[in-house]
Amino acid sequence: MGYLLKHERVALHERLAEYEQRQKALALDKEAAVAEGGDGWHDNSAFDAVISDSKQLAERGRHVLRLLEESEDIDYPDPSSRVASVGSRLHIDMFGDLVVLDLVGALEAYREIPEMIDDAEYICTSYKSPLGEAVLGCMPDQQATYSVEDGRSFSVTIIEIDQNAIREAFQS
Repeated sequence: MGYLLKHERVALHERLAEYEQRQKALALDKEAAVAEGGDGWHDNSAFDAVISDSKQLAERGRHVLRLLEESEDIDYPDPSSRVASVGSRLHIDMFGDLVVLDLVGALEAYREIPEMIDDAEYICTSYKSPLGEAVLGCMPDQQATYSVEDGRSFSVTIIEIDQNAIREAFQS
């Protein structure tokens, strides 16, 4: 079971619709590749490329569908809360640098992730990531430690938590 913010569910449905349209376009490309290449399965690199793209797109679609089916909708954080939760924007000290961190439900819902916000490095991470799990539930002035795949551990300090930034960015 996972969690999705309201705008994330909408974005994931939009992503599925895009994938469906792209699959339809790939089906036309497949027909064209078969017509150009003769038998359509032997020594036809255009056909092979279309099939490969179609399989990759289908896998992404299945992943997004699983997210939608297995995730519960949650509200944006309480604006008065001082606790990091899904939907919080945190300002953290990471390796001595100020970093803006958005704690989200599903990264797949975000198209373009900027590198900088307000002259600070920007990270958008799922609450399920090692960093997300570490900061979830923290308050300002607390330290959180997370480990990466190779076993190294790192600490960050929560400086500030903004419970309105993500909500305001995505309200229609």
